[in-house]
Amino acid sequence: MVAISLRDAINQGKVVGPRIFTSGKSLATTGGHADPTNGRAVGKYDYPLPEDGVVNGPYEVYTAVRQRYKDGADGIKITVTAGFK
Repeated sequence: MVAISLRDAINQGKVVGPRIFTSGKSLATTGGHADPTNGRAVGKYDYPLPEDGVVNGPYEVYTAVRQRYKDGADGIKITVTAGFK
């Protein structure tokens, strides 16, 4: 994730920048902001997985949150409304 890598580079003094708190990629349900297919681009993208930010049900949320933690996120961002159509 670019935001996590940038935060780490700033913290290590490799680049100059502001303090960053990042969640990495946000989480949403199918058709929500985190869904690259936006519920419509069937065949254009592989089916998005919890690691991609698309979660449907508690077990997929657990998987996605654990991945964000492993990636070094400072918090978890959840988007609860659909994206623009």
